[in-house]
Amino acid sequence: MKCPRCGSTKLRKSQDDDSRIALIIRPFLIRIRCYVCGHDFLRPTAWTDTLPSAPKYRATRRAA
Repeated sequence: MKCPRCGSTKLRKSQDDDSRIALIIRPFLIRIRCYVCGHDFLRPTAWTDTLPSAPKYRATRRAA
């Protein structure tokens, strides 16, 4: 799978929001984000099984 904008294969599953429409379409479509150009797009769940999910960070991260 490639990004439709730049053609990169560096894609990750993006974190979903909790809006009402997102709850309805989540079983069928998953939000994907390209790490090269930052483009967000939707793909059917059957096409995105092999993609890693975006890392989830804790709310209170400490500075190094």
